[in-house]
Amino acid sequence: MACTIDATVGGAAANSYCTIAEANSYNESHVSGATWAAATDDAKCQALQTATRLLNSYVEWVGSPTTTTQALPWPRLYAPWVAGCGAPENSLYVSSTIIPSQLKMATSEYARLLLVNDPTLPSSSDTSGLQSIKASEIQLVFRSPAEASSSPGKSVVPGSVIAYVDQWMTSVMGGVTRPLVRV
Repeated sequence: MACTIDATVGGAAANSYCTIAEANSYNESHVSGATWAAATDDAKCQALQTATRLLNSYVEWVGSPTTTTQALPWPRLYAPWVAGCGAPENSLYVSSTIIPSQLKMATSEYARLLLVNDPTLPSSSDTSGLQSIKASEIQLVFRSPAEASSSPGKSVVPGSVIAYVDQWMTSVMGGVTRPLVRV
């Protein structure tokens, strides 16, 4: 069965923050856009849905969902307005009837990166749990899983994605905590 995108703002069945056409537009001007252009529509659809799910799983958003029936956390109430995210409508907050363009760009960026590398999969070269190494008798000492998970390491959400939405997040699981700013 072919993958389908539902990017309806506030929709009860929405599964992506942007459409394939919006992601195509974003990625066509990206230096690594050839990766996106070469992908099938089905792969793009899967990448957009996965990017949306990962953003929602790993990012704690400011504000609150607009309705109790929407499938995705966005649109939101009380998300601070920033230039370029949609008309402020004489408000200090992003309109609760839109998905901000920065969130669409973050989703598009993340989806393209997912086509190349899935950061949720364990890496054979991951050394985030490595505490020390001894060369004389070749000894590797790893931190306990609890220590490794609490130490700074590779975040599942790449920095290039966070840069688009950091104004609307309070924290990223496995990443940096952002202060909540009230306006």
